[in-house]
Amino acid sequence: WAEGNVKKFLWSEIHSYSAELWTGGIADVGWLDKEDRLIAGDFKSSKDVYFSQFIQLGGYDTMLSENGGFTADGEKIFELPRPIQAYCVAPFGQEDFNPVILDYVDDFKAAFKSSVHLHKLNKLFDQVKKELSNKVVAQAKTATLAELLA
Repeated sequence: WAEGNVKKFLWSEIHSYSAELWTGGIADVGWLDKEDRLIAGDFKSSKDVYFSQFIQLGGYDTMLSENGGFTADGEKIFELPRPIQAYCVAPFGQEDFNPVILDYVDDFKAAFKSSVHLHKLNKLFDQVKKELSNKVVAQAKTATLAELLA
């Protein structure tokens, strides 16, 4: 598959992070395809591709765009030469290897940022709920999280 689709590999198993989102990860692979598009790819042992896998690639894109790539020891070794143009999920658990490439990079990057926000909000809600569990609280149909924290 790579011989027919990849012009040049750019990275493999590169570490990155986002200080803004407080996230980190290891991006599987990136390459220039035969059309000269910069692709971020992720190999999966699953038999199919899933929406969440593309959101994960949006996260790697966000982190690589913000800070570049690093070794496991923290040495900076890579900068994106230009913005990533598409994401590829390669489910090698399939009987017939058939990677899926999508170019909605802005949407998946936004989805990753939203996922991080939802995760943080959920953790905050769990903390508030725990703190309130020992108190008698009047239920309000329109209470906001900010009101619960007050």
